[in-house]
Amino acid sequence: MSKLMPVIGVITRRKKGGFVEPDYFRDLYREGSKLGALVYFFSEEDVRLKDNVILGFAPDKRRWRQTLRPWPDVVIDRRRSKWTRSFLNIRRKKLFPYTSSKFAFKDVVTRELSRIDEVSKWIPQTSTYSSDRLSQMMDRFPLVYVKPGNGTAGGSVVRIAKDNNHWIAWGRAKGKNLRKARFANREQVINWVNTWVRTERVRDGKFIVQQGLNLELIPGRVVDNRLLIQKNKNGKWELTGLATRIGGPNSPTTNLLYDDGKARKFDVFMRERFGPEKAAEIREECVRMAHSLVAVFERKYGPMMEFGMDVGVDVDGHVWLIEANPKPSRDVFLKTGERSTYLKAVRRPLEYALYVAKQPT
Repeated sequence: MSKLMPVIGVITRRKKGGFVEPDYFRDLYREGSKLGALVYFFSEEDVRLKDNVILGFAPDKRRWRQTLRPWPDVVIDRRRSKWTRSFLNIRRKKLFPYTSSKFAFKDVVTRELSRIDEVSKWIPQTSTYSSDRLSQMMDRFPLVYVKPGNGTAGGSVVRIAKDNNHWIAWGRAKGKNLRKARFANREQVINWVNTWVRTERVRDGKFIVQQGLNLELIPGRVVDNRLLIQKNKNGKWELTGLATRIGGPNSPTTNLLYDDGKARKFDVFMRERFGPEKAAEIREECVRMAHSLVAVFERKYGPMMEFGMDVGVDVDGHVWLIEANPKPSRDVFLKTGERSTYLKAVRRPLEYALYVAKQPT
C-alpha cells in the first residue's frame, strides 16, 4: 500500500465493539488529521506480518471502521492492561519504531529511585509488602499505605493511620467501594491487611508498603496533583500541565473515576492553601523534580515519550513523587476547565511520534 502521508499506529487493547479509551482515541485521530498524519488503532490480532499490513481501526461517526492500513512509520504503545503473550511477542520483535521504551512496574521503579541520590529526596520509603515490613513501617510512621505494585486507577489501596491507642484502615476495593475498619492492636491490622492483599491482588503482581504522607490539605480529604510532562515536536521534555485532585471524604486515594472527588487548577489551589510565594516555590520544585526523574528514567530504560506523575504536596509544602506512569490519562485537564491544556496533551504525543518517524534508523 502506498503512503501519501506519515502513518502513526497506536497499539492498544481492543474490546467488543471498540476500544478501552474511545474518547481519547477519537481526539488523537482528529488531532492527527490536523497535523497531516494518518492515525489508526490496532491490537496484536490485527497485524498481518506476511502481507506487511495491519487491519487497523479509525473512528467513523459513532462506530469504529476496520480496513487494511499501511505499515506504520512509528507506533505509540498505549496497551495499559492484559498484556497477552502475542502482544509481548510483537513488542519484543521490534517490528516498528516505538515512541517509548518498555517501563518497569511501579514497585520496582520506586525502590530503584530511592537509591539514586539526585532524586531520592522526593521518594517516600517503599518496600515489597510483607507482614514484617508492614509492622516495621507502622513503628516508623503514623501513616502507612499498602497498594498494588502494578495497579492502576487507585484501586485496591489501603491507608492505615494511628488513632490514639487504635488503628484505622480505609481501603478502596476493586469494586470501587470504600471500606473502613478499626483495630485495637497491631496484630489485627496485619491480619486484616494480609486478607486484603490476597483478595485484592491485581493480576499476579506484588503489593508494596509505603511511608504515608500527610496530604490532607483539606481536613478529611487527601489531595494530590497530576503533573504531565511530555516530549515536544523537537524531542525535548516540556511540562504540559499540572492539576490538583481532591479525594472524597476519607478516601485513601484521589482518583476521579470514583465520583467522590473533584479537580482544581493547581496554581489557584496552591495559592489558596500556601500563599503566592510558597505556591510558586512548590510549582518550581514540581517541575525540577519531573525533569530530574525523566532524565533518570531514560538513562535506565531508554527513550520515553511522556509521564503522568502523581505528586504529593504535604501539609508542610514538601513535594513527593507518589508514582510515575508512562501511559497516563489527561482527562483531569478537562475536569479543571483547561481544555487548551488537554488538547496540547493530546497533540504532543503525535508531534513527537512524527519527530521519531523522521529520525534515521
